[in-house]
Amino acid sequence: MDAKTVAKAVSAGRMAFGAAMMVRPPLVMSAWVGEDEIKRPAMDMITRSFGARDLLLGFIGLHVAEREGVNKRTLQSLALCDATDLAVTVMRRESLPGAAVPIMVAVAGGAIAAQLWAASEL
Repeated sequence: MDAKTVAKAVSAGRMAFGAAMMVRPPLVMSAWVGEDEIKRPAMDMITRSFGARDLLLGFIGLHVAEREGVNKRTLQSLALCDATDLAVTVMRRESLPGAAVPIMVAVAGGAIAAQLWAASEL
């Protein structure tokens, strides 16, 4: 698989996660923040807003995938967003469900690795 295909796949995945967060927050977030937390109205609001962010960021990633130069910088910026999600999850792991860190290592860590690899190849 080439770098542009990887970049597009990660961006499409980000869009899917974002849409799911907007439409069904408990489905996506309960394993990350816990069953009790996701029931709070404030968490519903934050999750839907976070979903809109990821939907837009995924669209931007797809939009620039074929544009030389900007695609590399965009992938690096998107990796920073994912690294932030992973870092804050690790920092708050004591108050999160046991599955939160492994899930974020897999999802965010995988996205970080894929985006940074793709950026290095462009």
